[in-house]
Amino acid sequence: MNRIFGRGPNSQHNACVGNNGQPDAIDYAKGYSTAAKMLIDTYLENSTSIFQDQLVYPICFNMRHSIEIILKNEIYRSIEINRIKGIEVHFNNNKSHDINIIWEFLFTYLIMLDRQYKPILNTLKPLINEIGSVDPTGQTFRYPENVDGHRHLVKVSLINIERLKINFEIIEKLLTRLVSLSDTVFSDYKTNTYTRNLSRNDIRDISTRLPPKYSWPSTQLTEAKYEIIRNYKISNTEYKKMPANNSITP
Repeated sequence: MNRIFGRGPNSQHNACVGNNGQPDAIDYAKGYSTAAKMLIDTYLENSTSIFQDQLVYPICFNMRHSIEIILKNEIYRSIEINRIKGIEVHFNNNKSHDINIIWEFLFTYLIMLDRQYKPILNTLKPLINEIGSVDPTGQTFRYPENVDGHRHLVKVSLINIERLKINFEIIEKLLTRLVSLSDTVFSDYKTNTYTRNLSRNDIRDISTRLPPKYSWPSTQLTEAKYEIIRNYKISNTEYKKMPANNSITP
């Protein structure tokens, strides 16, 4: 048995890893985010006896790494959803630690995948960009210098722990909403209720824009139809392909 990474006599303190418990990416992300938050709270509760100049590095590393894990996991989920639609999407794993590349890929494909993502992604975008401007590849808070021997953080100089706490909480809430939305979108696409450019949610929204079914022989339906085609930027052919499921469309 490994003396360092092995079980101990008090089973209460044995952590389940590997195939024991089947931890996934979200479990890993929660581990890093919990560590960051515990370090922040420990410092804020004992700021007179704890040296923030040293603690800031593991706080920021854990915070950033938890965010990277979730963003990458969302990429793989978007690839799965696109596969359901019959679209093959490939992500370059060789550059997978650059949060700017990760974010750009995720933002592009989620916006294309479903309109519901747009509000969350637009709110997250400036926050992720700020992280990417300081620590693009996850090295800034790991070592004092980069691979070329240049010192990290020379343009930053001060990082406020309270400010970290506030903004990390905002990012975490947004990422939780993002993961929850992807759960919904994944379930929706598995129902096979979508067209080339319309998700199930789009079709559901369109159904609320149509006039009552009893009035369909009138010009109201024609007017509503062309407004939908114009607003959703779809063709007349795609409009006709929308599922005629009464639970979704009138």
